[in-house]
Amino acid sequence: MPDPNHHLTLKHQTWFFRLRVPADLRVRYGIKEIHKSLQTHSVVRARLERDVLLGRYRREFDQYRRDNRAGDLVLVNALGARRRIAEASDTLVVVDTGHERLTEREHAIDMARDTAEHVIFQVIGTDDPDDPEYAENMALYHRVSHGTTEPLKQLLDPWLGETKGAPKTLAEKRKVAQAFLGWMVTQRFVLVGDITRRIAARYVREEIAGRGVKPATVNKDISHLSSWWRWLDRRGHLDDDGVNPWMGQNYTINPEANGEDEDTNHRAWTADELRTLFNADPAAPGMRSATRATLLRFGKVALYTGARRGDLAGLKVGDVESRGDAGLWLVVRRGKTKAATRDIPVHSAIEPLVREMIQDRPADAWLFTGPGIIGKTASARANYVGKLWRDMTGALNLAPVLHGLRSTFIEHLEAAGVPLSTVKLIVGHRRDDITFGRYSKGSLVELRTEIEKMQVVGVFN
Repeated sequence: MPDPNHHLTLKHQTWFFRLRVPADLRVRYGIKEIHKSLQTHSVVRARLERDVLLGRYRREFDQYRRDNRAGDLVLVNALGARRRIAEASDTLVVVDTGHERLTEREHAIDMARDTAEHVIFQVIGTDDPDDPEYAENMALYHRVSHGTTEPLKQLLDPWLGETKGAPKTLAEKRKVAQAFLGWMVTQRFVLVGDITRRIAARYVREEIAGRGVKPATVNKDISHLSSWWRWLDRRGHLDDDGVNPWMGQNYTINPEANGEDEDTNHRAWTADELRTLFNADPAAPGMRSATRATLLRFGKVALYTGARRGDLAGLKVGDVESRGDAGLWLVVRRGKTKAATRDIPVHSAIEPLVREMIQDRPADAWLFTGPGIIGKTASARANYVGKLWRDMTGALNLAPVLHGLRSTFIEHLEAAGVPLSTVKLIVGHRRDDITFGRYSKGSLVELRTEIEKMQVVGVFN
């Protein structure tokens, strides 16, 4: 018997619609599954909404396939003609009737014109040059077959192959690029040269910002696409002007507009907020006390190290090293960037806590453990920590996020007069200047002396 709740899932007493995107359309949608809240607790209403959405998306799938079949036939033939024209000789004569002499290249261009007329007639059923659709397809065929730049799609893997970064970052770049390539297909753009600043601005406005995501997400997508174009420029795939259409496309918020800037909650925590956080009743409702205790230990270590959530979530007991008179150190072996792999001296304020956490525990055990903090990888555990942290701070009506503790740490070091280059060593930021970035690795900097300048007064009971 068919499942009456097929394509439905219940989460936190709210029904959600789920539908897998067909494999041939995933580039167009940029996702593998459509996941949409139906904003109802009623299963009856959820089933009605599901049926409406199923019909809508299936019609949409069919329309995209029809559009792609028509567009693909013209584009595939245009790309084939482009390849033949590029490979043809400018000097070798292949046609000599006495009245006409054609080189291999001229002959390839003539053949491309004949092929275009035949293919477009197949697609739209007319060869009338005054027909708008015929003219549009002929212009597309000519632009692709005679274009001076290359098809963008075939340059995706070479770009990613030469790009350094964490696997997660590279996967994110691929996802952003594939979403853009899918959009290009719908707009019948193929070549690198098709993407002008105006086209890039339209994509940002309608497709990225139009999704309703935060400006930081919009700008991250723009940054990935911009890095692709910088690579294209270095490899000689752009026109002579070498313009990167994504430069200056950053999405910003009007500072005069009502509401908070999306970065507001990433700010440093105030002393009052820290007191509320760390002195809350451990038995407060809404979360198990053991989970709350683990999160507060996590937060305290984050506050006194400036480490990212992913850095701390990936630590194991064996990553805490005792170095004699130099005290305890946290060894971050994998991080967001190359600079993120570093050794952090354990501040005296949290040394007793860290010693307690590693006592009589095996080296391969996760440093931070507790109910709800699960996962076999650092990233999975970091995600659980983030979710539980939001639940905990939400119940306390605290706006700043976990990452704000990193901001707090950096602000305190700045106020204490710690040099910027030293702060970067501690928090895992790259030192870009040629003096410290190239000629010094900071091995002689007394990090423990500097990190002890981080003092939070009147917060902990």
